[in-house]
Amino acid sequence: MSRINNTETIKRILDDAGIQTAIDKVPQELTEKVLPVLISNPIYQVKSKRNSANDQTSALIHSTSSTKRTFLIGASISCSKDVVSDSIKSTVSCTLKGAQSSSILTILYEPTTAASNLSQNITFPIPVELEKGTNINVTNSTATASIDTEGFVYYYEV
Repeated sequence: MSRINNTETIKRILDDAGIQTAIDKVPQELTEKVLPVLISNPIYQVKSKRNSANDQTSALIHSTSSTKRTFLIGASISCSKDVVSDSIKSTVSCTLKGAQSSSILTILYEPTTAASNLSQNITFPIPVELEKGTNINVTNSTATASIDTEGFVYYYEV
C-alpha cells in the first residue's frame, strides 16, 4: 500500500467523496492497484481583469497566454457620460480561436441631454476559447464629449 502524505490531496479526497470525518475514517493509503481516473469536471481558477478607457481611447484589459489555452466565461462593460455627450459606443473586443478580432459586448447609446450611467454584461454558458497571445481591449470609439468606460473579463487558463 502507498501512503498519502500530501494534506491537500487528502482534503480534496474528503471534499470530492463527501466523507464525513466524524463518521468515516480518513483515507491515508492507496490500495495496491491504482486506477487512472478521468476528471470530467475539473476545477478551474477563474480570474478577472479590468481596465478603463475615457473619451475616444482604447485600453488593454488582458493579454492571453502564448502557451496556455484561455477560455472566456463572461464580460461586462459599464460607462458614464456627462450631460453634453450625445452619442456613445463602447466595446469589449477579443480574438476568438480561429477568427479575427471582434466585439463581444457593445454599448451603443444615443441618450438625451441628461448625464447617465450604462452597463451590460454577458455570460457564456459554454466557455469560449480565445486565440493564444492576443489582446482583450475596451474601446470608446464614439464620444462627443466626456465618457468613462470600464471593461471586465472573467476567464480561466489551462
